[in-house]
Amino acid sequence: MSRSLGVVDLLHSLLPDQAALLVGLLTQLGDVWFLFGATVVAYLFRPSDRDRVAVVLGLALATAALVEALKALFGLPRPTTPLATAETYPPLLRGLFEATATGGGHGFPSGHATLSTVVLLGLAAAIRFGDARRRFALAGSLVVLVALTRVVLGVHYLVDVVAGVCFGLLVLAGGAWATEASPLDRPTTALALAAGLAGGGVLLTATTLGSGVPPHDSVLALGIALGALAGWQVLWLRASGTVETASRGESAATAGWRTGRLLLASGLLLALGALGAAGLLRADATAAMAGGAGLAVSIAVALPVLIPDFDRLVAGYVPRWLSGETA
Repeated sequence: MSRSLGVVDLLHSLLPDQAALLVGLLTQLGDVWFLFGATVVAYLFRPSDRDRVAVVLGLALATAALVEALKALFGLPRPTTPLATAETYPPLLRGLFEATATGGGHGFPSGHATLSTVVLLGLAAAIRFGDARRRFALAGSLVVLVALTRVVLGVHYLVDVVAGVCFGLLVLAGGAWATEASPLDRPTTALALAAGLAGGGVLLTATTLGSGVPPHDSVLALGIALGALAGWQVLWLRASGTVETASRGESAATAGWRTGRLLLASGLLLALGALGAAGLLRADATAAMAGGAGLAVSIAVALPVLIPDFDRLVAGYVPRWLSGETA
């Protein structure tokens, strides 16, 4: 059955071509840079919610990897009738239009709809500020807005965004179950799930595309997921005491967990460093970026314990409502 239900053409008949740039700016609310940026800001600046936001970060990374794999697996095209083209605008605005209001690659499911569902609803649950119903109402409204903009721009069919929202809800439900059932802490479970899905995505996309070489985005997602997992282990170890500084009275099992986390963090950081170095030596931009991005993310995740009194210092430079002092 065709994914074209006539919705794209109907919306295009109701809106002028010139509206595309404004809609393109609105669709950025579901773009990777905005969603991950909002998650990192919440993670760093709201210490009271940090564990829960770290889970959202893990689920967001898992979603990014999952979307790449699903798009390669289904291989379905985007609509061929965009709301507008770059020629609709003067030369000064064409670059902005192409950066915000266009899309490439496969179309099913919508990555914007999937990722915004996971991140916005996830943050609504993780950030304990104000009334919960208002948080979820705002998050849900933004998800609908993002999904609608994708259809209006003509870069996705209605089926693509509905499927994306459904996939996102499945990720949230599955993530909630997995993190509750796991013997590990919830952020470690979510980030390990992200790394596992990203690794599977690399294998799947390499096989599906037939070239044996996974696409850039899949490898980058794996590097970032591994870096986030390593960074959280560093934070956990520093926050609870390293193997050497742990209480003498702790059980052998607890000491074993500490040792395992230390080895995991060290191994992942060394692997990312080696991947980045190999990429530079072999002029492989994908490998170099994956290794470098992974190391950068590991530092960002561990930043609250790498900088002494980080939370106290940050509290002096951000509004009290943002840091959670009045939440």
